[in-house]
Amino acid sequence: MHGSAPTRRLLIIDGGDDCHPLIPALSDAGWTVQESTSGSTFSPDHDVGLIRLTSGHFEQLPRLQELVAHSNMRWVAVLSANDLQREKIGDFVCQWFFDFHALPFDAARLHGTLDKAFAAGRPEAQGGLALSEAEPELLGDSRPIRELRKLLSRLAPIDSPVLIRGERGTGKELIARSLHVQSQRRGKPFVVVDCGAFTGHS
Repeated sequence: MHGSAPTRRLLIIDGGDDCHPLIPALSDAGWTVQESTSGSTFSPDHDVGLIRLTSGHFEQLPRLQELVAHSNMRWVAVLSANDLQREKIGDFVCQWFFDFHALPFDAARLHGTLDKAFAAGRPEAQGGLALSEAEPELLGDSRPIRELRKLLSRLAPIDSPVLIRGERGTGKELIARSLHVQSQRRGKPFVVVDCGAFTGHS
């Protein structure tokens, strides 16, 4: 790894047999990895936390919430697809975690998720507005709306193109505007281009 690259510190909680095999590749990718358990005391000096969620965690959601909320890390949840589909669990993960990863592992996607979590926690990414501070245009409290707000909060600090697709009248411009307000470009003009005005000829 290049000498000028920032140190990236990853804490894996309750990883067990699912997460332990990932450590060599994570180390090769520049992560300094520490393993711990949810019942242990661990150093708060990490950039990203990865926790393997199981039935034991689901029985103690308030304790898990406290663990996630009272740290400065960006947390990524790892859980089975079946657990993720349980409404109470899915809602909890969307509310309290930066992102999630459903088993089995997709190594490339996991590395990308961890990279985004690290980037979002960097000081230069903190200039964007928190979701609660953004213009209150995105209304509602349904599960899809909560998941959408969570997704926007993850995307906003990252300087990367975002493709928003949907039928006419589904709110694409509203989503784009909300994303712009939360991003580091919020002080610059928000330019709306009507793609329907373009013909298929160059």
